[in-house]
Amino acid sequence: MMFLLAMAVGMLMPLQTCINTRLRKRLGSPFSAAFVSVLTSLLFIAGVLFFTTGSLRLPWDRLAGEPKWIYIGGLCGVTVMTGNILLFPKLGGVQTVIFPILGQIVTGLLIDALGLFRGNVTPLTAFRLGGAVLVFTGVLTASLTREKQQTGAAGVNLYRLCAVLVGAIGTTQTSINGYFGRLTGNPFQTALVSSSVSFLTICCILAALLVSGRQKLPADALKGNLKPWWMWIGGILGALCLSANTVTPAHIGTGMTVIMNLLGSTAMGTLVDHFGWFSTARRPVTLRKAAGLLIMMIGAGLIRLL
Repeated sequence: MMFLLAMAVGMLMPLQTCINTRLRKRLGSPFSAAFVSVLTSLLFIAGVLFFTTGSLRLPWDRLAGEPKWIYIGGLCGVTVMTGNILLFPKLGGVQTVIFPILGQIVTGLLIDALGLFRGNVTPLTAFRLGGAVLVFTGVLTASLTREKQQTGAAGVNLYRLCAVLVGAIGTTQTSINGYFGRLTGNPFQTALVSSSVSFLTICCILAALLVSGRQKLPADALKGNLKPWWMWIGGILGALCLSANTVTPAHIGTGMTVIMNLLGSTAMGTLVDHFGWFSTARRPVTLRKAAGLLIMMIGAGLIRLL
């Protein structure tokens, strides 16, 4: 069930991206869209937590004496979101996906092998390493397209390195929230803390942009039609992903959680492209994409079974 849950989370991720992209077009700013998405996520998590427990109180007695890094999962989340926004025009869509995946896989396996962030230790065997290589090869095969390079050769490697770091930070968030989830025993309590930190961070970013004059309030964009309605629910999907990813690392490890997320996100991303869901450009599934998905599944199976 944990493997299926991690894969389901991955399937929600490209849907959230499509929804938030549509919201960005409406509001005219990626930071305004991020603010709305994070706020929606925070309110949804708080509502679910209050409905299920009757309180928003955290188990501070169990959190006392724990390291301060357990609270920075939300900061990691905002960093990943902002990093992808900034890297996209520099690297293009394909490389902005591929290089973070490399960072995610490598960091996930290292966290498991070293037991970082107080996680369970899973030795880095030749089979796990080979499976990770297969997963990345499958992602590369499924995602690679002919895309015009938008950045000069002088700085492209630096941007690629930054993209790998963005992926590594995303995996770090998963591992931190996984440990936090074990402390609280409630995924929505963990998600509430993480989303609160994310909300405070994006508020600070927006405030700095407004003061400097680089950002304007999207009041004009909100005067018109607010349809389609679904462009406002990206934060709910993000809340579900965040909550679920606080549970799965404790059962299947950070590395396997990341890989199952990648399997789900690539599969759903392929369906979104094929059918043109959420007003996206339609790109039919090719034999290359299907082969890439198969390679990824073989790689994940190699890591899991051997």
